[in-house]
Parts: sequence; structure tokens; C-alpha cells
Amino acid sequence: MKTLIIDDELYAHIAAQTQYIGENASDILRRLLLPESEQTIAATQATEAQHAQAVAQARQEAAQALSAQSDTAPTKYVVDKAQILACNTVVERFLVLLSGLASQTNDFSAVLAIKGKGRDYFANSKEQLLATGSSTNPKAIPETQFWVVTNNNTAKKAAILRQVADTLGYNEQEQESISQALFIQ
Repeated sequence: MKTLIIDDELYAHIAAQTQYIGENASDILRRLLLPESEQTIAATQATEAQHAQAVAQARQEAAQALSAQSDTAPTKYVVDKAQILACNTVVERFLVLLSGLASQTNDFSAVLAIKGKGRDYFANSKEQLLATGSSTNPKAIPETQFWVVTNNNTAKKAAILRQVADTLGYNEQEQESISQALFIQ
């Protein structure tokens, strides 16, 4: 494996040629620069099929986790699946889930103690979050006075949801169900 140094404009062009989530730069360049043989096409299609299958499985597991949550004894916070499905982005789902958790507690301010390496994840104002890190992309949590950083990847958002649920006293099964709701589309 060799390392190439390319400028930002060229990198943006290569990234724009992505055909599926998870396609790496090497695959993109191979597809664009090398003559396509039947083996290359078959390999690409197999990779795309594996990715689609993995995404479908993750969605199914998340839906099953929600169904299991609904079918078991009542919990403090049952995720509103319809509300989650109405969201178009991961950030929207993240904010809806945080708002739902906040609505079920009298002391949501406990989440202010949840922090990352060198930055806060929650604050009482946008300015507080902007002061703790660059490109935090703070968003207001609906129906609360709290703000949260939203530029983390989806896995980190799920981990933050799990930490919030833990901080608020949810058991492990509930924590898992709440964090997995982020992946439902």
C-alpha cells in the first residue's frame, strides 16, 4: 500500500465519485482509471451487495430491539418508532431521541457531565459548546434549554445516547434499545 499526496480539490472530486457508503479511495480510483473487466465489475457488485446486506441487517436488528422494548415490561422511555421514522437524517433522530429522554426526567442537567476528550458534548448554550472545540456544530435539543454537539459520526452519537441513558438511570437493555434507535431509517 502506497501513500499519495493530493490537493483538496482533487480529493473532493474523488470523494464525489463515491457510489456506495464505505467505498474507499482506492476502489474509486480503480473504477475510474483502470479498464473494467468482468472480474472488477463482479467484485464491485459483490462489495455493494455485501454492504447493502449489512445495512439491511443493522436496520432489522435495530427494529427488533425496538419491538422487544415495546413487547417487554414498560420502561421509563419507549422510543416512538413513528417519530424516528419521520426523521430524514441521523442528526434529527439524535435530537428527537435526546428530547424524548429529557421529557422523561426531572434532572436532564445531569448530562452536562458527559464530556469528550477536550470538549463538552452538552451545554446550556451554543456559545459554551463553540468555546470547547472547533466544528462542534451545536444544535438545540427540542423542548429543552440544552444544546448538544452534532458533528460526531453515527457510532459516536449512539455511544453518547447510551451514556445519556446510563446517566439517567436506564438499565443496559434500555440503553441498547435507545442507542440502536438511531440506526432506524
